[in-house]
Amino acid sequence: MSTELNPVSWLARYYPVFIGVVLCSCLAIGTAVAVIGFSYLGDVALKPIKGPALLGGGTLVGLIVFLAHFIMVRGRLAAMWVIVAVLLGCLCTGLPSYLYQPPLGVYAVAVLSPLVGLLLLNSRRHREMRQHWLMLRRQREARSQSGC
Repeated sequence: MSTELNPVSWLARYYPVFIGVVLCSCLAIGTAVAVIGFSYLGDVALKPIKGPALLGGGTLVGLIVFLAHFIMVRGRLAAMWVIVAVLLGCLCTGLPSYLYQPPLGVYAVAVLSPLVGLLLLNSRRHREMRQHWLMLRRQREARSQSGC
């Protein structure tokens, strides 16, 4: 069995990068929701509505990112741009919150987690993994068209 087809070596090579992007996305969404709630909406009068609305919005964005990762694993590489857009949105939410003087740890996580996620998405190893998924999708389509 070649090393390319060996699932253990494949997972050892690509899984840390993949799960790093997933975890950075989750952390970026969570800190963006926290920054929105405490910094931008800190003085909102509708306090009973603010919590469930932020929780629902964060859950919806998390579901979108999960679906984008799932679609990307299935070989549709354009779904990566959804993840990039969410990470950039979280970064654009976190950067101006410095004016509201959030705790330094929250601000650092709100800025660094989207940046690390974007860095991992742009890494050579993640690109190789996406090309491998594209190759697998094309093999599945060729097999389904040949009638096997």
